[in-house]
Amino acid sequence: MSTRYEIQDQQWRLIQNLFPPERKPQGGRPAVDNRWMLNAMLWVARSGAPWRDLCRCQFCFTKKAYQGS
Repeated sequence: MSTRYEIQDQQWRLIQNLFPPERKPQGGRPAVDNRWMLNAMLWVARSGAPWRDLCRCQFCFTKKAYQGS
């Protein structure tokens, strides 16, 4: 089930092969799920909020997308 700014499962199945393979953790910054990252970009584009506000919304269960200023 998707929420307001997320793509639906059916939509994701159509486009998931257009993204590069997800990296395995190799130290440093952890890899981010492609679908999570796309949903985060869609949230910023559709809501008009700045990227730095991403951690205040539903996508921020960790500090994946925004680190510092």
